Amino acid sequence: MRPAMKKNQLPVLGLTLALLLTACTAPGQVEPTPDPTHISEVNLEALVTDRYHLEYDSPEYCRLDITLPLFSEELPDIVVLNAQIEEDWGLFLNTAPYELQYVEYGFAYPMVCIDYEEYRFGDVLELVVRYEAYSLYGSGPAAFNSVYCYDMEQKSPSSLSELMEQLEITEEDVINAYMKTYGIGEEERDLISFQQDLDRFFFVGEDGTIQIEYNQ
Repeated sequence: MRPAMKKNQLPVLGLTLALLLTACTAPGQVEPTPDPTHISEVNLEALVTDRYHLEYDSPEYCRLDITLPLFSEELPDIVVLNAQIEEDWGLFLNTAPYELQYVEYGFAYPMVCIDYEEYRFGDVLELVVRYEAYSLYGSGPAAFNSVYCYDMEQKSPSSLSELMEQLEITEEDVINAYMKTYGIGEEERDLISFQQDLDRFFFVGEDGTIQIEYNQ
């Protein structure tokens, strides 16, 4: 079982710097009003909040632990991303737990976990919503994710492909990470399609590392 995901996993070193700068303000000097749309270590936690949380357990059916996020509505042009999150995960927002037939994946007494993680790369905020299902009797997991990016400098939604370009991560890099995770030999490389095999199965984690969702 993967350790519980930690939300708001973002560095806070800038907070110390901000406090030091505040302490150095000259007498009578008026401090500038911070731009609420500028990324800073002080307001990162406010950029994404919990929108929905559900815990449900029925041994005859399944166990659910679901937390879905919402970008701060104060961010410019953020409606698009919040709407995309709702479209991608609306089934869980609008369906009673006992009606979620597809979550079973053939597992006996399945456990379904949905949670999110946040990462910052320069002025880009990456939000990763991760899904994992496995049997509480031992089989699994089945896992995938959805990635949402927002550019604080441009004050507009961004994309995983743009983040990859910024970090100089290529599709070949992702395929290499996928092959390593699953122990796939070079003779099978040509059988792997970035678009078909890796869509929703990877994200960029801490320190810019490629993270592959593992499925059995």
